[in-house]
Amino acid sequence: MNYNNYFKKIGLSNNVIDKVMTLLQSNKEEYNKYIDGLTNKTTAETTFLKIKEDYPNDEKSFIILSIYLLASIKTLEFYKEKGISENIFFDTIKCISRFINECIVMNNEEYFDRDFWAHRQLSLKIFRIGELEYEFMEDCTISIHIPSDAVLTKNNIENSLKDLNEFIVKYYPNYKDKLMYCDSWLLSPELKKYLNEDSKILVFQSFFEIKEVNKEDKGFIGWLYQTNNKEDINALREDTSLQRKVKNALLNNENIGSAYGILK
Repeated sequence: MNYNNYFKKIGLSNNVIDKVMTLLQSNKEEYNKYIDGLTNKTTAETTFLKIKEDYPNDEKSFIILSIYLLASIKTLEFYKEKGISENIFFDTIKCISRFINECIVMNNEEYFDRDFWAHRQLSLKIFRIGELEYEFMEDCTISIHIPSDAVLTKNNIENSLKDLNEFIVKYYPNYKDKLMYCDSWLLSPELKKYLNEDSKILVFQSFFEIKEVNKEDKGFIGWLYQTNNKEDINALREDTSLQRKVKNALLNNENIGSAYGILK
């Protein structure tokens, strides 16, 4: 495989590709010992922790990124063996470039900080199908995740769910008609105070029956404001109407929280 072309297809920048290629040229054989563990859903997380232990000075996680990219090639082989389309594979594995781009926005620096999460895509636990990601849990339920670049129109959501159902019937029939749920700040009922009726967030909410609300959760700050600084409310950006309204609410000791809902 031509690594350079493959990495470009994933969406990595030339800067990241150069760093990864340099590491692979010197250490590919050493990195290969982690591949089987990362691509097996029962061992992926423990393998990730072992890599972190083995490379404690990998500050920007470029070593881990290089190992993950090597592992993704084996993941692609598993897709082919199962007959799952390459389109779904690349839509899924592009999470890596998306995470790096999010780092640029949040930190003004290009690096990989989602190593604790991306092994789920490598081990065929998470698939991106259309606008949404679906995590196939061990108890045969499905956890729905919302990528930061998802366009949450009613049509896009419906098409994603339709394609998911076809995917389940074809590849994971034991998940058919099982519980599907989402736990996210995007489901918080508090958002209705700040959004218009035609809001895409409210369109997404309409697909779920809310079962539980966590009023204290402040994880939304990182996502809504694209920042790692969740303490300095005054410094939060005000690029959108929602950002401005929620910032004002936070300054008045109000909170958005999050909610758990099941797919209707």
